[in-house]
Amino acid sequence: MCTVSIFKTSDGYKVFMNRDERHDRAGELAPQIMDEQYGIHAPLDPVGGGTWIAYNNAGYWACIVNGYSENVITPDTDYKSRGHIIPEILANQDPLSYAENFQPKNYLSFRLIVGSQDDVNVYSWNGQDYCSTGFDGTHNTDEAFFISSSSWEQAKVIGIRKKIFAEWAKNNTTPDDIPEYHFSSSPDQESAPFMYRSYSRTKSITTMNIQNADITMSHRLIPLEMHQGTQKQPDLKIISA
Repeated sequence: MCTVSIFKTSDGYKVFMNRDERHDRAGELAPQIMDEQYGIHAPLDPVGGGTWIAYNNAGYWACIVNGYSENVITPDTDYKSRGHIIPEILANQDPLSYAENFQPKNYLSFRLIVGSQDDVNVYSWNGQDYCSTGFDGTHNTDEAFFISSSSWEQAKVIGIRKKIFAEWAKNNTTPDDIPEYHFSSSPDQESAPFMYRSYSRTKSITTMNIQNADITMSHRLIPLEMHQGTQKQPDLKIISA
């Protein structure tokens, strides 16, 4: 239940990611170093001990969204947390090559995005096949890309989000700050990128600026009051350089 938009710039990429999670899941932890050797920086999920977005000191970065395929669950499989996939990918000299040959059989379905300052690849795992897929979102130009997922009525929800993204990207250039699209709660909060449902909501938005192999990350926690319309966009909370 997440939304990722990626913008190509003259010297790298800008990445924005909404993290949607259950109301009752423990609060995420601010970006920190997960791995000293490779300098992996990431916000942390204290439940699974992993992350959904990260970068390393060599200029590689990655993010992951759940796949919600219908045919992935095998009763005798001991599934691992998908939050451990990104740290494993980035703890390598060549994360792009490692991602190409990743073995996902003990994980539930996902889509994995792995990039550098020069390249970005997308991999899909549906419980049976793992392959490079490219972006299945809306390509408004060669510089704007979109990926999203939803545990509820996924085809309908992604279709709505694609349309919102397409309309936004058609009239906007590469953003300096989080695009308004990521705060959109239209046409309804259950389907919008900035989502709220009875059991889950958008809990944070993370930004990565990849520029000439240097990467900075910002992480914004979303208070419940924002979904209730009683608080404006939050100030920047954490910067991890």
